[in-house]
Amino acid sequence: HGWKLFYSNNTGFLDLPTPWTMFYLACTTGLEPGVWIKLVFPLMLGAGITLGSFGGFHVMQIWTGRTTLEHKVMLLDLQDEAFVQLQNNNNNSNKYTCTKIVKPKNTRPKSPFDQGGIANFRQALGSNFLLCLLPVHVAPPPPFVPTKYDKSS
Repeated sequence: HGWKLFYSNNTGFLDLPTPWTMFYLACTTGLEPGVWIKLVFPLMLGAGITLGSFGGFHVMQIWTGRTTLEHKVMLLDLQDEAFVQLQNNNNNSNKYTCTKIVKPKNTRPKSPFDQGGIANFRQALGSNFLLCLLPVHVAPPPPFVPTKYDKSS
């Protein structure tokens, strides 16, 4: 009967037999090459989606100059703001009126290590991006030391 997904006549997952049948065939006679390809494709697709989303998140982190801890604090702040807004909407006597909550702009402190997207990438990966793809040792760029903000200006 198989896994009823991704096959034209809904008889199985990519026309694969049930897992226990595949295990029995692999242990006794071996599986055909086509079956191995059909088994590996979903696994590699899942790995690609997982690694792509993981990599995309970290590219966003480099671009914004944030660490994962700063990201977590930002998410907690957004969750608190949404909770306050929900409470304020529930406290209204008329449920059909919308009240706009004015929140102060830029309540989160700006990270002193955020130099802008391109400069953040240069700081994290070096000035030549292709060198970070090669398996050779390259000296890391010098660390970025933020300067104090002058209160007089």
